[in-house]
Amino acid sequence: MRTTRSDDIRLAATPARLWVRPTWGGAGGVRELTVVALPMIFSQLSVVVNMFFDRWFLSLYDLEYHMAAAQTGGISWWLMQQLPMGIVAYLGTFVAQYNGAGRDDRVGACLWQGIYLSLAGGILNLLMMPAIGPAFAFMHPDAVLAGLETEYVRILSVGSFFLLLNFAFSFYFAGRGNTWLPMVVNFLVAGINIVLNKWFIFTPPEWLPFVSPGLPGAAWATVASLAAGSFLFAASTFTPSQERRFRVLSAWRVDPPLLTRMIRYGFPQSIHFMVDVAAFSTFLLLVGRVGPVELAATTVAFTISHFNFVPMVGMSHAVGILVGRHIGAGRPGTAEASAFAAEFVTMAVCVLFAAGYLLFPDFLIGLFMQGDHDAAVMGEIHALARVFMWFIAYYAIFDAISLIYSSALKGAGDTRFVMLLSTFAATFGFIGPCLLVLRFGGHAALMWAAAGSFVTIFAVGSIWRYRGGKWKTMKVIEPDLVAEVEAEEPGGIL
Repeated sequence: MRTTRSDDIRLAATPARLWVRPTWGGAGGVRELTVVALPMIFSQLSVVVNMFFDRWFLSLYDLEYHMAAAQTGGISWWLMQQLPMGIVAYLGTFVAQYNGAGRDDRVGACLWQGIYLSLAGGILNLLMMPAIGPAFAFMHPDAVLAGLETEYVRILSVGSFFLLLNFAFSFYFAGRGNTWLPMVVNFLVAGINIVLNKWFIFTPPEWLPFVSPGLPGAAWATVASLAAGSFLFAASTFTPSQERRFRVLSAWRVDPPLLTRMIRYGFPQSIHFMVDVAAFSTFLLLVGRVGPVELAATTVAFTISHFNFVPMVGMSHAVGILVGRHIGAGRPGTAEASAFAAEFVTMAVCVLFAAGYLLFPDFLIGLFMQGDHDAAVMGEIHALARVFMWFIAYYAIFDAISLIYSSALKGAGDTRFVMLLSTFAATFGFIGPCLLVLRFGGHAALMWAAAGSFVTIFAVGSIWRYRGGKWKTMKVIEPDLVAEVEAEEPGGIL
């Protein structure tokens, strides 16, 4: 049901609807969502494909140490990116709301603030490098595993600036509704990474003496592909046509008021990202303390779960952009319709994934049980991973709920609540129970049950806040810029 301007004024002062009859066309319909979300989902799938081949190549090289270190080291490096990344990624909401308010002349300034924040984040990562080795040595009793994790993270930190810069460019385009170009670039980056992974992991070239086989080779392949992505994005952004409409060249100066607002709203999102990643990083480290077999099985289960989780992240980004754009245009009712359309589609897909995890676990796990490895160890890993797949199926459903509704809140500017909710859920529903399991010698499956309680608490809290409706009166741009426009004609936002 398409909302009119009078509907939007009335709905702004009422609780949000958890049910909106989905329509195909028009603003807030499934078609608009599909046009924006599908490329973002494919962009995230490119990450899944890249990660799958990365882990698969490493499982053929060495499953017990190199692949396990890729999981724990990779998520630790990812944690280091969250503080700048949350702020950089939030520029998409600013771009969406400015675009919805008809102020494209402010879009270029948002991009440049994101570039400066990316540079600061890259420098911050390099400054943290001396502490990486002692941190892993403290957390891991296994010296070989700790050494591999340390080298992996130190190499990846060289590419942190390029990662953050790619996020800035991606959300500059996505915030305006152009999600196709980031998709193309991300697939090219994934293709480059896959080729370099196979090359650098098994037979690194002699003319690159700093590239070692195994996990270090995988890290250097990632750095090179991220740098290539930054070049492709820059070539697509700094063009005369982009300058004429969005001032991508002339708005290069630091804009203190805009930068301050981006940090103000983006920082809580950064904390939310950090809490999420820190919770799962701690989870993996605690599982690793139970034993290398448990960690390897967890790594296999997590890698498989990326096939549904990462595309959901793409859908959640699309929800944030659409909600931000409709809020910027003064259409909270249409924003509600967009959020429900996303939840409707996402839940349908996640139910199918969950069924696949429950019906075909042996086939999926078997993809990682290849190579010349100890048969007894492989059997233990397979059996544990099969148990963990039940939790992955449960996790998929509730994670879909939490991602969509929390992204709708963040798209309007309600980042502080999402930060507080995730902190509470991670502390009392996840890490606390995991520490108790480790303290009293429980099974690793109990830690997976704690992961399920975490997503359940976060999902329920997100629905409660969304239903309250406060987010419908929020905005991150200057209040006087919010456009007073009627609901858009069919055809979406492109």
